[in-house]
Amino acid sequence: MSQPPARYNEYLPSEKGAHRPMQPMDPYEPMHTTTGMAQPHTQPINFDPYDDGDDPYSVPARYPAGGGGGGASSNNDQHSKRHSGSQQDGYPPYSPQSSDPFGASSEPMYFDDDKEGANGLLADNMVAMDMMEQYESPQKRQKDQLSEMQQRKRKKRGCGGLQTRWMVFAAFVLIILIALAWFFVWPRWPNSILFQNAGIITPYDSSDPESKIYEAVWQINLTVDNSENFVPTHFKEFHLKLYDGSTNVKIGEGRTGSFMIPGKTRDKIIPITVDVQYSASDAGDPTLKNLFYCSSLAQNETASQDTQLGINLLMYLEESIQGIAWKETATIHPSIVACPK
Repeated sequence: MSQPPARYNEYLPSEKGAHRPMQPMDPYEPMHTTTGMAQPHTQPINFDPYDDGDDPYSVPARYPAGGGGGGASSNNDQHSKRHSGSQQDGYPPYSPQSSDPFGASSEPMYFDDDKEGANGLLADNMVAMDMMEQYESPQKRQKDQLSEMQQRKRKKRGCGGLQTRWMVFAAFVLIILIALAWFFVWPRWPNSILFQNAGIITPYDSSDPESKIYEAVWQINLTVDNSENFVPTHFKEFHLKLYDGSTNVKIGEGRTGSFMIPGKTRDKIIPITVDVQYSASDAGDPTLKNLFYCSSLAQNETASQDTQLGINLLMYLEESIQGIAWKETATIHPSIVACPK
């Protein structure tokens, strides 16, 4: 059996009992024979896990292999030695140095040196979490407030929705009832007011033929149509102003007092007492002549029967209804009025 090369004896236990680290053989290392030109490897190779060698992608060692400045210098010496040895022995720059990544390392491990770094990282994480909580808390409060408001609105809708609908319906019905009541109760002006006839209450005293004053009391009867009203209509008064239709001069006026006309009534006769008083400066005044002529016709029974003989009258009737602030004025103009007697 042939003897292994001398360089493999370095990886075997020595006779003195000293244990050397086992290092596997590099398959890319050229075989050295006694007959070849390569010399046997006589110097032991120590594996340094923190030695990057010629690897351009390696990260420098964070912690020195040995504490203090002496350790750093020894580590540099080992690095230079191994680098020179690897070049001498023909090791490629990217050749693996260990096939067992889970094997025991010859370098000590430092567990307590990173305590501050771990604590600092934990503190940073806690601060970040606190900041996130502070950032999320206003949004969460706003969402909670919105949800509470929505719940209150839903409760109000659920509890008061039906009540609100009933209130709206009741208000609508009430408005309709008020409109109907207003339609039937609201007073309306009479449809028409017509002249019926005229009578005399106090005749004219014709004892003085040279008199320039005419005084008498007439009664004017008017016919009122109140068929538009559904309920009785209460009038404050009728104010009648009497004019001579041929000369358009006022000769008298009269008022009724307050009275009532039932609803749906037609041809209701309303009597109005009119005080006729007229004075002229000249006996030839046309208005005064018309009044004297009407008085003479009333005293002559034969002439009073002729319907073509009479007086032209013009009437302005001012109406006032209780509950209404304004007044209505009607104009009544019969063609020829028989002289009252």
